Amino acid sequence: MAFLRWDWQQRSSNTAFLDLILILVLLQGRVEGDWKVGTITLVAKTRSAAYTMAMKKRYIFGGLLGLGLLLGVKTLARANYEQPQYQVRETIGDVEIRDYQPYLSAKVELSGEMEEAMNSGFRRLAGYIFGGNDREQKIAMTSPVMMKSESGNSQLTTMTFLIPSEYEKDDLPSPNDKGVTIVQNPARTLAALRFSGVISSELWKEKSQVLLQTLDQSKYQASSEILFFGYDPPLVPGPLRRNEMVVELVLKETVSSTHAKRGAQLS
Repeated sequence: MAFLRWDWQQRSSNTAFLDLILILVLLQGRVEGDWKVGTITLVAKTRSAAYTMAMKKRYIFGGLLGLGLLLGVKTLARANYEQPQYQVRETIGDVEIRDYQPYLSAKVELSGEMEEAMNSGFRRLAGYIFGGNDREQKIAMTSPVMMKSESGNSQLTTMTFLIPSEYEKDDLPSPNDKGVTIVQNPARTLAALRFSGVISSELWKEKSQVLLQTLDQSKYQASSEILFFGYDPPLVPGPLRRNEMVVELVLKETVSSTHAKRGAQLS
């Protein structure tokens, strides 16, 4: 048999701490004693291994249920955000070669360390789509958020929000923030390496290197700075996030042919 008794004079912030102690006691299995936490006294005696196992299962089930709800929120969040249209041309290792259709975007130039610049850029772009424009017009949020870092260091240089495909450039309101510009992006071929985690300068460099090393063994060559694509809101834990390092491509034979033509013209 097992029993737990709480005695308290009043509810307070200690309640959360009490719950933590209770869980630890239950999981321990063979613990007997009294604890005094502020105005709260906990008396716990665990005499049944079966009871303890049942409580363990209850907390495991609760944890799995919470994880399931979180995964559901993540899935719904992505499903509600429009994403750019592309076709996967081929896969090289963990890298996808994608052909993207043209799209509009709102871009802001940044400076400063990664975390500070990310917060600033997101705030300014969100201000534009949430009504910070000459018409006070709201524009739907999209995914992913795109960022660029000059030469892969910790200094961010640009952040970009995609504009929903229902808009033409001439249809869009003008930003109140003069640092926000509207850009028409042409169709292009991109290589994308997908991974999880919370982005940092170290993770940025690590995944960029993996992407470029994979391309070194292929028929493609990077032709732009590497971009970071982030698909999930901040509330999604790092292990569940969809991130991508992305770079624009050209065929290596195209580059060699262009160099040969230039050499012939100069000779």
